[in-house]
Amino acid sequence: MDALDTFTTIANAAGAATAAVLNLWVSHHAPSPWRQVRISVATLAVVISTAFAARLWIGDPSGWASMMGGVSLLVWPVVWIWPAVLTIRTMRDVERVARTFDP
Repeated sequence: MDALDTFTTIANAAGAATAAVLNLWVSHHAPSPWRQVRISVATLAVVISTAFAARLWIGDPSGWASMMGGVSLLVWPVVWIWPAVLTIRTMRDVERVARTFDP
């Protein structure tokens, strides 16, 4: 790995580790169903951080990219789609409750 590859690998590992810690902390303070979302995001962030750290120590194994390709298939629904859908559902529920109490 060259210097830029090493830097981006370290940055990705650190960013994913930070995301794991933050999402795990938030999961302890969030109500359901947000708790499950944050735990799922934290779990994927641990996997990604570990994979980037392994890449740093192992170098650039040929199977690393294909392994991370499989992991990234989980990232789309868990990190980017599920929280957005849940946000919309929550907003609709809040609006429904607000209409119930609107004089």
